[in-house]
Amino acid sequence: MTNPYEDFAESFNMYIRHQDVFRTMMITSETLQKKYYIMDRLLGGVYKDSDQKNIGIVNKNPKRRPWDSTRMSLE
Repeated sequence: MTNPYEDFAESFNMYIRHQDVFRTMMITSETLQKKYYIMDRLLGGVYKDSDQKNIGIVNKNPKRRPWDSTRMSLE
């Protein structure tokens, strides 16, 4: 969140490649909700993948965050 360009890129990637994970994560954060809805308005609900591989991990603990959404490691 310290670099606005990186923050936008991570939000964009989460929306496009990890739709369900992003939607689950936003439940616990007003900031993530705002980012999600901005991406939703910009992209019109179009995404590439819902990321079923990682959704189970985030469903168990929605406060877990990937350290890099391009690699999607939830450690």
